[in-house]
Amino acid sequence: SEPLLMVRFTKKSPPDLITFTKERLVDSGIVITTEEGGGLGRKDPGVVLGITTNQELLEMEAESIHLIKPTKPDKTWGKVGIMELFTVDDRDEFVNIENEPDQTFFSSAEQSMLVNVVLESVTVLKNGELSNNLSRKLEELGVPLHVSNSDSDGMIKSRGISIFSHDRLLHVLLEHNYVDVVCPLHGGHRSERKAITSDSFNFFTPLPIEKIRAYYGDGIALYFAWMDSFIYWLLIPGFVGLGIFFLRKYENAAHGWNRTVDDCIYTPFFGLVMFIWAILFLRFWNRRENLLAYKWGCFEGGGYGYNSFSAARPEFEGVMKRNEITGLMIKYYSPKLRMLKYIGSAIVTAFLLACAFSVMILSLNLQGYVNPAHDETRWEGKTHPFYFPRLADLAEEGQIFDMQDTIRSLIPVILHVSSVIVMNTCYRSVAEKLTDWENHQTYASHENSLILKRFLFEAFDAYLILFYLAFFECDIAKLRSELVSMFNIDVFRRVALTYVVPKILQLLQGNKEKADVGAAKKNDITPADIPDDLRMSNEANWDGYEQFDDYLEMVIELGYVTLFASAYPLAAIIAIMANQVEVRIVALKLSSVTRRPMPLRQGNIGTWNTVMTAIIWMSALTNCLIFGFSSRQMMQWFPSLYTIAEDGDQEYVAGKGDEAVFIIFAAERMLLLIGILIVMIIPIVPNDVLIKVEHRNYVNAEEARMSGSNQE
Repeated sequence: SEPLLMVRFTKKSPPDLITFTKERLVDSGIVITTEEGGGLGRKDPGVVLGITTNQELLEMEAESIHLIKPTKPDKTWGKVGIMELFTVDDRDEFVNIENEPDQTFFSSAEQSMLVNVVLESVTVLKNGELSNNLSRKLEELGVPLHVSNSDSDGMIKSRGISIFSHDRLLHVLLEHNYVDVVCPLHGGHRSERKAITSDSFNFFTPLPIEKIRAYYGDGIALYFAWMDSFIYWLLIPGFVGLGIFFLRKYENAAHGWNRTVDDCIYTPFFGLVMFIWAILFLRFWNRRENLLAYKWGCFEGGGYGYNSFSAARPEFEGVMKRNEITGLMIKYYSPKLRMLKYIGSAIVTAFLLACAFSVMILSLNLQGYVNPAHDETRWEGKTHPFYFPRLADLAEEGQIFDMQDTIRSLIPVILHVSSVIVMNTCYRSVAEKLTDWENHQTYASHENSLILKRFLFEAFDAYLILFYLAFFECDIAKLRSELVSMFNIDVFRRVALTYVVPKILQLLQGNKEKADVGAAKKNDITPADIPDDLRMSNEANWDGYEQFDDYLEMVIELGYVTLFASAYPLAAIIAIMANQVEVRIVALKLSSVTRRPMPLRQGNIGTWNTVMTAIIWMSALTNCLIFGFSSRQMMQWFPSLYTIAEDGDQEYVAGKGDEAVFIIFAAERMLLLIGILIVMIIPIVPNDVLIKVEHRNYVNAEEARMSGSNQE
């Protein structure tokens, strides 16, 4: 049978360690279907095992992790689509169980996940064993092992340091760098991959979410479902923004005006539309998210039970402490100590953010945005705190970064974007180290902490220059110019870094492997010495897939579209076209550039929902401030509050400033009130899901009652 997972040993793994590991895996019910020697001429010629297991063990593990599957109507008194915890005893009551010989009851992703669960449950020692060949070899290599026994009083005795996860074989091998790759295989699933890729590249049909979920699992499918919703919802502000753009062009031509976003009378309404749109988008996405979670058996409400994303991390460290509930010894880490580490992480992050702010100020000077001469009234007799004349002079007419020249003015923008990429790459490594240092117990808490750090830093890089221009310089023309430049350059950057660059590197690696094999043949190495199939070894050398970057880029884009809607109404329509390409490139990257990610049971997109919520609610304030302070939009609607100064800038009429501020913040509070009403009116769990959950609970309660009556 085809292997479902591959496990790659590093070159430091002794042959007898690999042999003993294989024996232990086979003894635990794992089937080793394929073994490759890593290829010839590689820098890291590790042994790669292809593994699977039998249907019986898959079903047992499905029950142990509380896998949820759809039941047949006769199980739920005729109602279709009811989800239930899978049990081996009741296996015949589940949909498609009769297709078990064809291995279609569990999807490809579920099979890979279950085999991984089996693999992670294998211990170095079997129950009752004190040592074996594998444990003796590990001890010889200096790997500490842990044995726990229970005496007649139920007290726990330990030899060595008894740590929950370190007796798991896979965790031991990963922690001590004897194994470096564990992931599902692409090979053997060519038809599934081809169907996903071809369907994804059909621009006129929805993304194949169910096929993606069956092959990659819930976590990846949720990303594509979110992108699918995002793209279609963007059609509303996209066409509204396009309409405002053409309406302004028409009126300018008809009346001889020269209005821009700075004094357009329609653009403020676009900011209003964008906030309401964003609240509705997030609300309806949450509804779809819960609908998919129920359909996929990951719904967190209704008494269902398990999420593999919250499993314990093998890297978690702590002292042994007795669990007051179970009486067993568990690892414990002081919350106070972790809080101190949080403070340390915050200090490091704040320092790096200050460095990023300094780079931004230098970039603004090079682009000619910081110059007291642009607002002489404001800076008369004052020193601009961020003005560096030697740098700012380079943006003057005829200089190297002449801001009036179309080409030369882009150079500092490209330099700024490049510096942002470099800083983000550096901070990524720092954030990972800080998060590891914080010593999180579960994958979920570790991932959430990492997401928060990286998003704060990268959002700071992306938005700070825009906030500075909008609310410090109060110059919507500069804001729009910078927003357009950054937004458009970022589109091309995403395409290049998402697929083109990784694919080129992969092709170069593939050509080198072919050259290695050719050189081996020229050196009279026999065909038997050259592996016939290097499929697993080649896949193991591919880069791992990191979903964070794909989410981050889209959430940053959501910020561009919503936070600064009044400055760039066309951003939404451009985002639609960019995202249509982006999501398909990600699908192509997953199938041909990166290793197949380990499927995760995930009922929502986690912290990203929180991040989007913060951005959307903040957009009410930013668009009102742009309307009232950063542009002349408010003056078009309340001309009695303003007057034009000698230098051409708008000023409040004497005694009218308080009234203007009141209008601005009243508008912001009105938007917030509308948002709260939308949240109150539209529930995030569809009624259909609630009915099915309640029906399932009712059927189970009735069956339990009837079972109790029969026993009496």
